Amino acid sequence: MTKLFILLFSLTLVQSHSQNYKSESPAETKKRQDTIIQTHVYDCADKINYTVMMKEYPKAEKLLANYVTDMKAKNGEDWVHPTALFYYGVSLYEQRKWKEADIAFNRSLSLYPNFSDAKFYKVIFQGRAGSTEEYQRLCNESEADYKIGLV
Repeated sequence: MTKLFILLFSLTLVQSHSQNYKSESPAETKKRQDTIIQTHVYDCADKINYTVMMKEYPKAEKLLANYVTDMKAKNGEDWVHPTALFYYGVSLYEQRKWKEADIAFNRSLSLYPNFSDAKFYKVIFQGRAGSTEEYQRLCNESEADYKIGLV
């Protein structure tokens, strides 16, 4: 339940801080970042925005990889946010780094098994691999999770 709360809180934070940072100058970005308390959740949300809003996938990959590595080293795998692993996977996927992306999605799902968006990307991988049984299972799970509000 705690992980679900953290995930939902983080997603709310991402939505509330969501803006197009691409139009910011480096000085504006520094000022914005300096005025906000750098918590682990905000840090994760800021890195997610690089992936989603700016579509600078190599940069997002590096930022998210650093976040994931640092968080795991400081507190263990359970403290790595599943959303960070998911968006790390998306940044890899968008660069066609299929194996690495699949590993990131698997790690995300190991922390939050009902993560419908991560399952959706797994569906894509299973479809490409021709694994129709696993494809259908994940498709059904992802859809069911989504319908009950699990993202």
